[in-house]
Amino acid sequence: MEIIGLIVAFIVIVSLVMKRVNLGIAMIIGSIIIGILSPKIGLSRLFSVAATGIFNTTTLDLVLVIISIGMIAKLMDKTGLVDQMISALSILFKKFQPILVLVPSVMGALAIPGGAMLSAPMVNSISRDLNLSASKKMATNLLFRHIWYFVFPFTPGLILSASLIGYDVFYLIKHFFPLTLTLGVVGYFTLFRGLENPDVPTATTADKRRAFVDVLLALMPMLIGIILPFIFPMPFWVALVVGLLSLLIYKRKQINSQMLKESFEWKLSLAILGIMIFREFVNNLDALKILANNIIDAGLPIWVLAVVLPGIVGFLTGSTSGSIGITFPLLAPIIGGTQLDINYIVLMYGSSFFSYYVSPVHFCLILTAEYFGVSLKNTYKELVLPTLAGIGMMVLLFFLY
Repeated sequence: MEIIGLIVAFIVIVSLVMKRVNLGIAMIIGSIIIGILSPKIGLSRLFSVAATGIFNTTTLDLVLVIISIGMIAKLMDKTGLVDQMISALSILFKKFQPILVLVPSVMGALAIPGGAMLSAPMVNSISRDLNLSASKKMATNLLFRHIWYFVFPFTPGLILSASLIGYDVFYLIKHFFPLTLTLGVVGYFTLFRGLENPDVPTATTADKRRAFVDVLLALMPMLIGIILPFIFPMPFWVALVVGLLSLLIYKRKQINSQMLKESFEWKLSLAILGIMIFREFVNNLDALKILANNIIDAGLPIWVLAVVLPGIVGFLTGSTSGSIGITFPLLAPIIGGTQLDINYIVLMYGSSFFSYYVSPVHFCLILTAEYFGVSLKNTYKELVLPTLAGIGMMVLLFFLY
């Protein structure tokens, strides 16, 4: 019954999101469906499970992070800091395409929660003079934010995988890097093919120095939020608030109460609350374990298990770490003990990533699509070629290793 409830909930959620219903509302409706159809939860525990999802530290931190990031991003745009940075970057680079790659890539490599919402306004402004559709802007922001999940050593999924299967992080990176390369190259030529750059005059050394300083000043609120947690022990949202305050002081003559009001992202905050409530309901189910055991009992080939289990969990939870944490301990004893062959690790990690990447509950996917006003259908259409190329490389590496 729980599995039926989970399937029905996802069908309802995806249908509602496709009809542009707010994600948070859709997720809450899906959570109610799961709760009602679950003997373990039922009507009696609906509110208590939902309250646990809302009032836990992780949820509150995420909401504060998203509110702070949304305000920083919108105020940077409204006060001209984004334009200042773009103008400076156009002096440092001769073409706009590398800038379009660089901005979301920096956010992705640093694994900033909600970083897609920081880079989205920048991608939008950078591509203002290019013939780039909203769906391509969205795909650019999403793709180049996530290609580093296979190679950046501070990626939570990589660290968790290495600890669960007994390998060094850099050993995994050495075998995963073709996936990043494939996604980046195919994505670059797919999204930017045929784009003509406006003429950019050659800059002097003095111009480039000034441009570098302008970039630092424009990025100051964001850099404060990124750097402070590495220097002082503080939650990420606290560092972001400090960055926001620095922005309010720096641009105090331009910022007014109306601008502050417009910068508050209540829709995104509601979406996060809905997702966290849904995850709490899913965590209260035994359905995923039952589903895993059913697949194992069916006697399917090992490579099918390595793809299907992480893929299902990654898609359902919208989380690579969730997929890895749930399925790796289950699969490791079945596939090869604590030391898995690298080809199976590629399948397991790759399946966790790609299913999370296209999941309708993936934070960055939903937030970026909503920012650019792009439907999920058009989003998937733009991402299909680089995603299929990445999956193809994953399969190739399985046979090569």
